[in-house]
Amino acid sequence: MRARDSQRQKVYEWGWAMEKLAPGCKSLMSMEDATAYVAKVWADYSTAQPPRVQDGRGRRRAAGSMYGINLPKWARQPATILHELAHSLTDRISGVHAWHGPEYARNLLELYARYLKVPKREALALARKYHVRIAPVGACPKPLDREEKRLSGEVKRLRAELQAASEALRIYREQKGA
Repeated sequence: MRARDSQRQKVYEWGWAMEKLAPGCKSLMSMEDATAYVAKVWADYSTAQPPRVQDGRGRRRAAGSMYGINLPKWARQPATILHELAHSLTDRISGVHAWHGPEYARNLLELYARYLKVPKREALALARKYHVRIAPVGACPKPLDREEKRLSGEVKRLRAELQAASEALRIYREQKGA
C-alpha cells in the first residue's frame, strides 16, 4: 500500500507562491527544448543517464520519477519541469520515492533557487507559511563540481575504448579460429 502524501497540496501551494518570485518561469518550451533543459539540469547533479522525457499528450498531469518525466504541452515550462525533476533526483539519489515529503521539498527548493533564482530566504519563509516540512541541506544532492564531471567523462571514454577493444579481440579470435 502506498504511503499517504500528506504534504502534496501544501507543496503545490508553496511552489505556486515561489513561482511569483521567478519571472519567466512559466514560459512554454518546445518538447526539444524541454528535453534539453532536463538534460542540462540533470548533468549538474548526476553522471547517470537523465530520465527519459516523454510527450505527455493524453495526460492531464505532468509526472516525474527516476525513469522518466511526462510533460503534457501545458507543463513544458521551467517551473513544472523542475518540479518533476525534483521527483526524479529524489528518487534516483535516495532510491525511494519520497512523493512530496521533506527530502523532495529540499530538492525543489534547491532547484528553484539555482535555476529560477528564487531567493532561499524568501522560499523558506513561504515554506513556513504553507507549513511545508523541508529536510536539512544534507538530504539534497549537491551539484557536481568540474572535476567530478571531467572524471565522469573520462570514465565514459575509457569504458567505450574498453568495449571497442573487447569487440576487436572477439572478432580477432573468431577469425583466427575459423
